[in-house]
Amino acid sequence: MNIFICQTPFQLFYAKEIISHFTAANTLKNKFLVFHSNLNPNPIDPTNKIQYFNLGNERGVLNRFFRFRKAINKIDNILTTSTQNINFFIPHTSGVLTNYIFNLKNTFDNKKVSLNLFYEGILYLYDYQEHFQKHHINRFLLGLLLGFRYRRDKIILPKDSEKVKHIYTPIKKFTKGDRSKTIELPFEQKSPIEINPNQYLILGGPVVFLRKFYEDCIRQIAKSSNQDSIIYYKGHSSFETHYTQYKTMFHEIASKHKVNYVLLSNNEPIESLIEQIKPSVIYSYYSSALLNISLMFPNNFKIICYLDELNPHFKMFKSIFNHFNIKTIFINESLK
Repeated sequence: MNIFICQTPFQLFYAKEIISHFTAANTLKNKFLVFHSNLNPNPIDPTNKIQYFNLGNERGVLNRFFRFRKAINKIDNILTTSTQNINFFIPHTSGVLTNYIFNLKNTFDNKKVSLNLFYEGILYLYDYQEHFQKHHINRFLLGLLLGFRYRRDKIILPKDSEKVKHIYTPIKKFTKGDRSKTIELPFEQKSPIEINPNQYLILGGPVVFLRKFYEDCIRQIAKSSNQDSIIYYKGHSSFETHYTQYKTMFHEIASKHKVNYVLLSNNEPIESLIEQIKPSVIYSYYSSALLNISLMFPNNFKIICYLDELNPHFKMFKSIFNHFNIKTIFINESLK
């Protein structure tokens, strides 16, 4: 049994890529169980090898308690009754379910159980540290209700843990962790996109310079566009959960500048939408989506990545994005 824990749209997107690789290569037999929080209803797998478990994304202690209680019961039942090898795949340890799995007592002494990490974005490329926030308290309290202790760690990517068997990533060159454990599984390669020169895409995320970024994107598009131009906007999936303060920011700024735009779903990975949008230019903060798109598609559109020069990792980000032919702009410099 191969168990994937997916907490964001992109994590689910890459989990499916990994499963596709395994299925094509016949590397991992048995079935796949995929926990996720953004599909409704669950998709039907024609091969009958993938079972989906919808954790939902509703707020509220009771809703979350019943969903996670059912999920943990399912995992515990598999661990106690399965005669097959059990392979866990988690993106990091910050989520409730991934934290539960990583800290299971005595489980990883069992040779039939293995723990693997799979790429979830840019935090795999540097030593990311998660700051304490209100939702950590909520996770700790939910853990107590579920009967386990949620263990917060600033380093949510346990790349150096002895528990980790493999680290799956599409970018081995830049992925942190033990090289002998790191396995590169690339994205499915797509055909070139016939871009529309009058279409633009803006990606928003939980960064401190978000308002300045939006303002500059709108100014840059206004300089080069015409009346037939279309702006597509997509916010980060966390705008629906942890960072709701950012959810309406783009709308407020677009309204101020009297700019019309097409709103894309926060809960759909942009990697799966890009072929429909066909943008000539993509504007974004330092999102791993830019790297992913560059790896998936021949780069016949322009990608502009905004960085904050006050960020201690900006030099590292700049070198990686430039490696993939992505133009970088320092937000403070561009707005002087």
